[in-house]
Amino acid sequence: MTDLKTELTDARYDGMTDEEAAADLNTPRIARNRTSMGRSEIMQAVVPAAYNALTGDDLVAFWGLLSVDSLDPFGVEADVIIKLFGPTSATITALAVARVETISRAVELGIRSPVHHFHVKSARA
Repeated sequence: MTDLKTELTDARYDGMTDEEAAADLNTPRIARNRTSMGRSEIMQAVVPAAYNALTGDDLVAFWGLLSVDSLDPFGVEADVIIKLFGPTSATITALAVARVETISRAVELGIRSPVHHFHVKSARA
């Protein structure tokens, strides 16, 4: 984890005011793979017609996955869901989007967000 003082030594912050640097640090623009997704997030991405088409063992497998509180969107759970709905389905497309989040530089660095101008001023002092 990089602290704020160290981050602000990066040349990209040269010439920025404290307010501009804080705004830059807080602007979400970095794509990051999520490490977990809740079952409600999975259900929100499922296309109703695709769900209604599941039968028998496929339906049991899907509900078995959803019995877990948190799923790894890049793990075996993802492989099972791809197999159930098909790799080019609208459900898989929606899940591919949902498993990536956009974060700020502050979040990426583990700096408590949001960063305010007075945090930047203090770190630059």
